[in-house]
Amino acid sequence: MTQFPDPPIALRVVVTCGPSCEPIDEVRFLSNRSTGELGMLLAHALEKAGYDVICLRSSFASYPLHPSLKQVISFTTNDDLAGLLEELSQGEPVAAIFHVAALCDYCVKKITTLDGQILSAQKIPTSSGLLQMILEPTSKVISKLRGFFPRSIIVGWKYEVEGTRHEALSKAEHQMLKYQLDACVANGAVFLKRFEFIASSQERESCPSKESLVSFLVHWTHKIIAKK
Repeated sequence: MTQFPDPPIALRVVVTCGPSCEPIDEVRFLSNRSTGELGMLLAHALEKAGYDVICLRSSFASYPLHPSLKQVISFTTNDDLAGLLEELSQGEPVAAIFHVAALCDYCVKKITTLDGQILSAQKIPTSSGLLQMILEPTSKVISKLRGFFPRSIIVGWKYEVEGTRHEALSKAEHQMLKYQLDACVANGAVFLKRFEFIASSQERESCPSKESLVSFLVHWTHKIIAKK
């Protein structure tokens, strides 16, 4: 069993995990295949290491909630999560944010029949026939994090399924610079089962599994906080 050193002081950290869901009607929704496993493993490891962990967990996460976690708050949509983060930013200081949640890139703007009739039923019936669904980009929660938490350590995630490893790492670096992140974890099909960690300090680490990534992130967090 991995033994973690004690954090410098009792510190509050936030971990987001699981898939967001954007409604189509009151029964159906858009989402993705994220289970919330990695976020849950990280939240549990940080709590074991002595941090005061707040886990913002999707209501649709299928990976079991760890029973030891004391502070778990559910969210559904991107805007729901953004609202919770903004609320947390107005309370006690947060040392670090780990934005592991897999959020929807699009939400439904409107649904119409082929002749242009807008549908807004609680449950759109199949008798409506062929439909047209107009999607629009969701608000980027990651773009709000530095404004909410100007002094916190912020770690983002970049999931890529196409292109080369070099291209995927370039996208992760771009995300880190664009949103003023302290670090980013890149993963997805282009990395097979590995996780590539890059930091604004140019530090890099390649982790072969979720467990090794979680262990690395806890130790890295200790190190960065100790330097502040």
